[in-house]
Amino acid sequence: MNSKMMTGYVGIALVVVFTCAVVDGQGYGGGVADSQRDLEDALSYMSKYQGLPMSNDPNTRMALVSHTDLASTIRNMQRYMDVPLTGHIDGATKAKLTQPRCGVPDPSGQDTAGHALGGRMRRFAHTGGKWETHSLTFRILNSANRLRGSESDDAIRRAFKVWEEVTPLKFTEVQGNGRADIYLTFGSGDHGDQFPFDGPGFTLAHAFPPQSGWGEMDGDVHFDDAETYTVSSYDGTNLFQVAAHEIGHSLGLGHSTDSRALMAPFYAGYIPDFQLPYDDQQGIQRLYGSKRPSVGTTTKKPPQPGPNPKPEPGPNPGPTTHAPDTRCKKTYDAITLIRGELFAFQSDIYWRLRFPMELISRDNGELTSHFWQSFPNKIDAAYERYFDHMIFFFKGNEYYKYNGLELVAGFPKPIKTLDPRLPANLDAVISFSEFSKTYFIKGRKVWRFDELEQRVDEGYPTNIKRVFPGVPSPVSSAFVHIDGTAYFLKGYEYYRYNETLKSVEDGYPRRFGVDFLGCDPNKLVQLGLNSTGGTGNSNINRPTKLFILLLTISAVLNSVLQ
Repeated sequence: MNSKMMTGYVGIALVVVFTCAVVDGQGYGGGVADSQRDLEDALSYMSKYQGLPMSNDPNTRMALVSHTDLASTIRNMQRYMDVPLTGHIDGATKAKLTQPRCGVPDPSGQDTAGHALGGRMRRFAHTGGKWETHSLTFRILNSANRLRGSESDDAIRRAFKVWEEVTPLKFTEVQGNGRADIYLTFGSGDHGDQFPFDGPGFTLAHAFPPQSGWGEMDGDVHFDDAETYTVSSYDGTNLFQVAAHEIGHSLGLGHSTDSRALMAPFYAGYIPDFQLPYDDQQGIQRLYGSKRPSVGTTTKKPPQPGPNPKPEPGPNPGPTTHAPDTRCKKTYDAITLIRGELFAFQSDIYWRLRFPMELISRDNGELTSHFWQSFPNKIDAAYERYFDHMIFFFKGNEYYKYNGLELVAGFPKPIKTLDPRLPANLDAVISFSEFSKTYFIKGRKVWRFDELEQRVDEGYPTNIKRVFPGVPSPVSSAFVHIDGTAYFLKGYEYYRYNETLKSVEDGYPRRFGVDFLGCDPNKLVQLGLNSTGGTGNSNINRPTKLFILLLTISAVLNSVLQ
């Protein structure tokens, strides 16, 4: 053991451990389990991973847990499992409990006072610490005993490259007996860090985040050498992916609720041709920034927003400079993000866009009835629910619920079946996944709907200016884009809303058709369309390199203002 690892433990911190737990028997709901063993297993799991308060005395363990706290804790756990938020241990939840997972407690989404954390809605999370330098060193102390040394070392080096390729971080390997910031070692059983490994299966590895209170052990990664680590194989456990996940924790990332993310709590198995998912890029770049161009390259530095980042007209148009009048002269009934793609609805037609601005439907749109069965033409609003991906369309006093392209049996239903306080004839609906809140907007009023409790929050409705300062009323549509940014439309124009600063960003409103649909601004002038949907003169923006770059890398640049 090197001197760095022999340093005494300081304080209490998160330790990242791949492990799993099993809840046997029937489900657990409403605070009641079918057996004492089932209850004990469920409580033990939630105490370890969800921060559920429990007594060490099994006879008084439940005294510290109310039914409300328990249901809320289960739902938070289910968010990270990517299963329906039922609030009880059902079959889908039990199935996830049998999978290997990372032992760091999943973020609760609240601070110690119970207030919601963060500004912009996101799925990734941070552990609270980060490295103060971008130049980090690492040292591989030994290799996996079931791999050749070169295979084991190469897998770890490639894992560092995953994070280096999307950030300014530079990792340098230290050879011999030199000191390093991050040590990586393989061990078994009790290996000297108070978190003994348990043999094959369950615990795969663990890591210590930076500034976590473990002194010189901060950032270190330990692998269970009893595991069958492999490379380029569906058999065993892929060392590269486990190492990349653990290094993410070593850099300060917590767990993500996006099941597709590398930093999701559960080990996903071997993924050929692995590419770092967008959610992980967004999380690490929020900590350290984006990759800078190499010295000597001809690539221009991405534009940085200043105090007043007002878009400038430029010679480079958007994706299509001669878009047909059909889509460019329209306002839209509803716009929403579905399965990571943007859908704009108008009457019985929809347009479909892939991030950042790629139109993948026909220029004149597609018939909604050819995509969704029994689709209600001329809808008022739409959104996709994040935890089960159900799609909701609102028209008049009814709403339609779709599972993919199929209308769920029993729908449409009255909007008031969601909550009697919700209005009909909505202007817009916008949903933020991080805190399970969906906002229903009509005129100057906003109703905040809790997706977990399935009811309107107390204190609502309230004026839109209190919830989204600077956003005009009435709006015609609203959506959260794939980068987590909120957009509000009024007529032909849109407003980009900064959730952190609680204000509309400078340089807005801009034309939705020009920036998102590639409409020719000169043709819009010829059509004589103004921002409110009528005709007349209007200050029409031109699509620019600045806007395209800002939209493409907005997941990185929006962190500058935080």
